[in-house]
Amino acid sequence: MASITVQRPVVIKAIVTEAFKRLYVADLEEAIKRVDAIVQQIDVQSRRVELERQVSPQTRNIRAQLEMERQRQEGTRIELQARLREAQDLQLNTEFLQGTIEGTV
Repeated sequence: MASITVQRPVVIKAIVTEAFKRLYVADLEEAIKRVDAIVQQIDVQSRRVELERQVSPQTRNIRAQLEMERQRQEGTRIELQARLREAQDLQLNTEFLQGTIEGTV
């Protein structure tokens, strides 16, 4: 006998408690610190490339890639900071949407 599997989105929600809020804020702050560390590494690498006297197409490409990655990380940092502000403003005993997953029926 043939069977059919049906996938459907399942919404994951959490009730905001003091512990949940504290943990969520701490996770976001840690993520921001990691992004800041990555940006610092990119800045160090950029300075290292600038100190090289040779200006070749390869050096320009490396510098462009580093700048693109830095901009991407800065965008991530801005997004995380916005989420952190939202997390700090969460009201206790309200629902918080954590995401969705695919569930089978």
